[in-house]
Amino acid sequence: MELQDNAIVSVDNNKLTLSKEAVNLLGAEPSDRLLITYYTVSSEETFPVIGKSEVFTDKSDGNRLTKSNTVSFRGMQREILLEYGKFFRLKPFNNYFKMVKIEEPSNNDDLSEEELDLENLK
Repeated sequence: MELQDNAIVSVDNNKLTLSKEAVNLLGAEPSDRLLITYYTVSSEETFPVIGKSEVFTDKSDGNRLTKSNTVSFRGMQREILLEYGKFFRLKPFNNYFKMVKIEEPSNNDDLSEEELDLENLK
């Protein structure tokens, strides 16, 4: 299965923001509950997955999707997800979706080698 390029989830202050494509891919509607959990492959490999609550457990678990495609996501649950990244693309995985980190360019990516050398001299 392929990554869905425009199906993006971002971790913001106290909430997750989902692109329209991510909401469509999840098959979610406003007021549906979404849940993020962590899939363990081995003791060294764990990754976040997202889906509608009923795919994982009880329909009443998880947080409600708003009309503006956000989900309340604060406290420890937010901190744990931030350890995996801030921006994610969705990839179909079992009955839910693997959240694949989108690498963020560093500020130095736009600097030439000469500029980087000058930065090191300061």
